[in-house]
Amino acid sequence: MPAALSRDVQSIRIPLQALLTEPTENVLVTPDDVVAITRKPQTFTAAGATEQNAVIPFDAIGITLEQAIARSGGLNDTRADPGGVFVIRFERPGDYDQLGLSRPEPEPLTEVPVVYRINFREPNSFFLARRFPMHNKDILFVSNAPTAELQKVMNIYWGFIGAGATVVAASAVAK
Repeated sequence: MPAALSRDVQSIRIPLQALLTEPTENVLVTPDDVVAITRKPQTFTAAGATEQNAVIPFDAIGITLEQAIARSGGLNDTRADPGGVFVIRFERPGDYDQLGLSRPEPEPLTEVPVVYRINFREPNSFFLARRFPMHNKDILFVSNAPTAELQKVMNIYWGFIGAGATVVAASAVAK
């Protein structure tokens, strides 16, 4: 929840949690000040091979990728590709420039689309996930493992084979 303090013609907004936990952010309120606290939950979207595909709210102070994966129920054991975990977001141009990459379009942008890939087959990725902050409106996408697609086809195939075997067995009994 953000808190806002309006004094004279100035107004400042800060997450309420930061106001409560950081003594330097706590200021004295004077007469005629207006303090407003609003509920504006931040969210991320979990999609793909997670246990829960949903828009998931989180506190304004933020969560890490590790916590976002946990809130989405984790990676689906039978479908997820641990090497294909992605965070999709728009970055401010200044933040994007710090990555040391060239911009996808030469003209000035207000936001730069970025896709981060995390490979959980590498042990260091677990430490990265603990430090990687999720932003409001991020998308957490987990791709399907290649074997998951094969499993889908095999389930359909075995559905037909199983039904055919049942029909053959039933007709053999009827004779």
